[in-house]
Amino acid sequence: MELIYNWILKLSFFAVLGSMILQMLPDHGFQKYVRFVLGLILTAMLVVPVLELLDKRTAFEEIYHNSVYKIQVSELEEKSQKVQEEILRIDGQNDENTSQNRRIEVEQIEIGKESE
Repeated sequence: MELIYNWILKLSFFAVLGSMILQMLPDHGFQKYVRFVLGLILTAMLVVPVLELLDKRTAFEEIYHNSVYKIQVSELEEKSQKVQEEILRIDGQNDENTSQNRRIEVEQIEIGKESE
């Protein structure tokens, strides 16, 4: 029962704090971004206790901290780097080809004033 009480207390404190932050913002256009971030935080605050009750939070943390996950992330970063290098290489070749193709040969140029 005390866990539920503390959870509700934290949620209400966050709601009041979020309202205060929104009231202090001078620009109304900026409020939509702050509301989005506050909504994400509130969602996380709602989901974490439910996951703890279902004992799923530790499973998500294990996946995140798992060595296989870290290896996959590093492999993806390496592949991303290789793709970026390949794109830059191809882009450099295209620049050379297009600069060669842009040459225009002019045989004769006449400059003069048209008579009226």
